[in-house]
Amino acid sequence: MNRIRKLAQELVTKYPNLFSADFDKNKLALGQVSIIRSTSVRNQLAGAITSFVRENQPETGGESSEEEIAIPSETTAAAEEIREESREKSAEITQAAQ
Repeated sequence: MNRIRKLAQELVTKYPNLFSADFDKNKLALGQVSIIRSTSVRNQLAGAITSFVRENQPETGGESSEEEIAIPSETTAAAEEIREESREKSAEITQAAQ
């Protein structure tokens, strides 16, 4: 295991609530716990932390039931009504401008 990966693992173990699977947030978090003058080293370390966190996250399954993603027909009808009103107003404005 190289230095970067070993340090990433140590940091995640020491500060488990500070790091996440988001690379940019990990870069900022590194600034809170250390002083890294080299941008490339900081980015390598943040990337290794991100990879380590993603590898160790519990699986969520990834599938949603239809009830969770179903859109009620009333919502769809209301959205279509709003779109139609918007089109009519847009047509009125266009005609007034000509």
